[in-house]
Amino acid sequence: MICKKQLAVVLITLSAVMAASCVTERDRKETEPDTEVSEEETVTDSETSEVTSSDTETETTETRAEEIIDTSAPMWLEAPDTITVESDTDFDIGNYLSYIDDYDSVVDMDLAGEVDTSVTGDYPVTVSLTDDAGNSTFKDITVKVIEPVEPVEVIDDGPEPATNYYDFNEFVVDYAGEGALYGIDISKYQGDVDFEKVKAAGCDFVIMRAMVYYQGELRIDDRFQENLTEAKAAGLKVGVYIYTFANTPELVKEQTDALCELLNGEQLDFPVVFDWEKFSNFQQYNLSMAGLRELYQVFKDELAVYGYDAMLYSSKYYLETIWQPENETVWLAHYTEKTSYEGNYVMWQANCNGTIDGIEGPVDLDLYYGG
Repeated sequence: MICKKQLAVVLITLSAVMAASCVTERDRKETEPDTEVSEEETVTDSETSEVTSSDTETETTETRAEEIIDTSAPMWLEAPDTITVESDTDFDIGNYLSYIDDYDSVVDMDLAGEVDTSVTGDYPVTVSLTDDAGNSTFKDITVKVIEPVEPVEVIDDGPEPATNYYDFNEFVVDYAGEGALYGIDISKYQGDVDFEKVKAAGCDFVIMRAMVYYQGELRIDDRFQENLTEAKAAGLKVGVYIYTFANTPELVKEQTDALCELLNGEQLDFPVVFDWEKFSNFQQYNLSMAGLRELYQVFKDELAVYGYDAMLYSSKYYLETIWQPENETVWLAHYTEKTSYEGNYVMWQANCNGTIDGIEGPVDLDLYYGG
């Protein structure tokens, strides 16, 4: 990292190991309010203590790595061709990258190249990732150092283009031949929901957020108890999910226990959903693909102790590249008219800009094929 007062040439040496950095999520289903987004998207001190507490691999992951011959190189999740930074500023290329390995929770990141943030210009660097088995992958990146950008007065060009909302009634008509139940998923962001109107609009079910892991703290969704009680009273089928980025089996077990204690034996119409989707700067979590899948297995096993089944929520891309579920109950997120996902799934989140009577603002629209 370069101190502004030093104005020295940054020498990016070989065999530098990545450290934890800021988190942004390009595939999130939900966000916190504007006053909280930047905090949630950044690893806070409390989050860092959670993450770095598991710097070493678990025995399970090490044993699995020993039993399987690893022939696959680490995979880039985010690796831009060009990175632009202002001159005389601190620069850490790790803030712009995200990657994962199949079996190793920590891999070596090597950098070849030189960047001088005191001098504007283009600086080519090569980044390589190498796992414990010696498998490597490379990425050529151009770092563009530019003069600081002066603040520009924002000119009001008029209203932004209207969002193309999808009315729930149209949704039902469009997928009438699917043989599915029609539903929505909600959290506190939908505000005060009139579930009687939601039911009258033709909605069959509601999946609601029960808990969220935020800034190193597991919290109950502000609207959960109210949503659960009123949705059931309106005659809707109900399910719940937990949004988390816990990175150890112990933490997942602890959160699952807390969730089940919150449910307190409540009868649900769907499996309980595991929503883990923060993949930007993924290396900070010290997790491999195998380790991430293990977290879901811990969730699933612990739920069974309380008599609940589990369901995995993820987007098409991450289901195909990372989770690769074989015999799991899957809730697919893919915003398109007709999904091209070839794996098995029982629920499909087809749109995130739906509208329905009883809710002000957008809501996710879902199809359930499980009967």
